Parts: sequence; structure tokens; C-alpha cells
Amino acid sequence: MLQGLAYLMDNPRDIPIVATNSEIVGQLTVNVVPCEPDGNEDIDEENAPDDPQELISQPLDFKVKISHASSLPVDFCRDIYCEYRFYIDDEVYKTEVFADKCQNPTFNYERQHHIECVT
Repeated sequence: MLQGLAYLMDNPRDIPIVATNSEIVGQLTVNVVPCEPDGNEDIDEENAPDDPQELISQPLDFKVKISHASSLPVDFCRDIYCEYRFYIDDEVYKTEVFADKCQNPTFNYERQHHIECVT
């Protein structure tokens, strides 16, 4: 999912939501978007690396955007939220909770992350 960051490109995805019985029970729309330290997402193409190695030892900012979930089954759509952990950080990041039943919750979640030095 982070591979697009190596070229300073966003990486929108529809990720299947899998139940404990291994059945797909919906989709989650997520994007990882490179940005400037001030949050500006309009990165000049001239600054985009031709080779991901160019980012090594450089700082990197990006946003995780969780747009919405869709096609959730009726019996699986109460108190819906999303959470994730970024591998270099112990903090758990979480969207707001949809307390009511909602088969297609819209989260509009956005969180900017900063990496001091790309390795």
C-alpha cells in the first residue's frame, strides 16, 4: 500500500473487508497521499523521483485517507469504525465510530504522518 509513496504518487485502493469466516463482507476505500510538510497535496512533478532511492535520507510527509466503507451486511453494520497502526509508530489511529446501523458509512478520515528520514 505504501509503494506509491516511493514515487510521490497517491495510491487509492478498495480493500476487501473479510469476516472471521473468511468471507468478504464489504469494501473499504483508502488512499495514501504524499504531501508537503504543511499538508499541501499538490506536489510538483519535477520533484517526483525517477528512482525511489532518491528519497533515502530525506524527510517524507503523507496522509492516510479513509473515505468510506460499502456493502456491509445488515448484521455487521453497527458501531463501525476503522483503525490502523503505522509500522514505525506505536499509536493506534482510529476514525469516528458510527453508532447507528449504516451499511455504507462515510468516514472522511484524514491523518498526516511525517517520517524524519526515509530508509
